[in-house]
Amino acid sequence: LDSVRQASVAAAEARVRVSAQRIKAAEQALEATRAAVATSRLNLDRQRSLGKDGLSSSRQVELAELEYARLVTEVERASASLLVARSELSAATSERVRVDSEREAAIADATASNVSAQADIARTIEELYRIDVRLARQQAQSITANRDGTVQRVFAVDGNQMVKAGERLLELVPDTLDRAVEVWVSGRDAPLIAPGRHVRIQFEGWPALQFSGWPSVAVGTFGGNVAFVDPSDNGKGKFRVVIVPDPGQQWPDARYLRQGVRAHAWVLLDTVRLGYELWRLFNGFPPTVDQPLDAGGTTGKGK
Repeated sequence: LDSVRQASVAAAEARVRVSAQRIKAAEQALEATRAAVATSRLNLDRQRSLGKDGLSSSRQVELAELEYARLVTEVERASASLLVARSELSAATSERVRVDSEREAAIADATASNVSAQADIARTIEELYRIDVRLARQQAQSITANRDGTVQRVFAVDGNQMVKAGERLLELVPDTLDRAVEVWVSGRDAPLIAPGRHVRIQFEGWPALQFSGWPSVAVGTFGGNVAFVDPSDNGKGKFRVVIVPDPGQQWPDARYLRQGVRAHAWVLLDTVRLGYELWRLFNGFPPTVDQPLDAGGTTGKGK
């Protein structure tokens, strides 16, 4: 807009200069015509004086009168041309002022529009920041579990509720095909259990018949191995023992053996003579472990 304004103003100023030159030419023409009128007036007076004395003919007097009248007309025409030129100059000056004012108004309007657009952009950016904050807050409110599973229990109440970091929201049962049994043993029995010990497990709701000392003839029990024993208790003197399926033993299908089903386990210790075992029971001595077991372990007397 500024370049257009400069071009328009330059064109208007050019028209003003042309009008000024026309005025100057009209003024010069008027001055020349007035000088010619004065000369013609002197010639007319001389011809009339000579005519009275008989020194000039009537024809010469008439020609002088015609020349004087023509020059007077030329003066009037030059005066009219000067007025027209001055009017054109005034019009050109007014046009220049109008063009300058219009361009200034257009620039001011464009500047106001630009300021308004900048304000709209600022408001849009501010709104975008608010939306980003809300999105970030919503994303922070979305909690994704580290594995697939089924929601077992919801601890938070329905509706809007503020929770603290670390607060329990729900209980998730993971979807997995790798199953294990978690049992708790007393501090007296924990030293006797090591990873690799063979275990016989009876699941609640699954019919079983267990013969102490003869696991091979047990019915309805399933084999497993001790995976690990927690190095510390649960605060109540109990130690957790995790048992995984024996590679040669298949546990019941997941339809019957659901997660959370109670189980009773017999951890198999070392093999001893029957007489020694009876003597130990009669005297109330605890079981003994002579040597540490490897990962495979051995099977024998059931505890």
